[in-house]
Amino acid sequence: MSFPRDPLELLAQDFLQAWQDAHGVATGRAYALSGFDHLAIIIEDSFSKAEHKLAEDQIGEALLRQYAEELLNRICDQMSERIQQVVERKVGISHVNVNPETDQVIFTFKLE
Repeated sequence: MSFPRDPLELLAQDFLQAWQDAHGVATGRAYALSGFDHLAIIIEDSFSKAEHKLAEDQIGEALLRQYAEELLNRICDQMSERIQQVVERKVGISHVNVNPETDQVIFTFKLE
């Protein structure tokens, strides 16, 4: 017997797929965390070995952050409607955080 998957889990997988499509790297794991008026999507194992090497110096890390933040902002814009379908609330403010040290990208949303 198969149980329906959690809608937040499916949303996290949609974000992971959007990140993989935009970024061109087919790795990672995604999780969704939800609170009363906030939603977070965390993608782990999000960078390639080459990107980790690039991020070893300060200039390379800044370039990687800028590149990833641009991709993530585009994904946020694309996924706002999908979020609204799942949580039945509009997205107010969104933010992205890129952390090459922990190999994570994090989307946070304040819901209206």
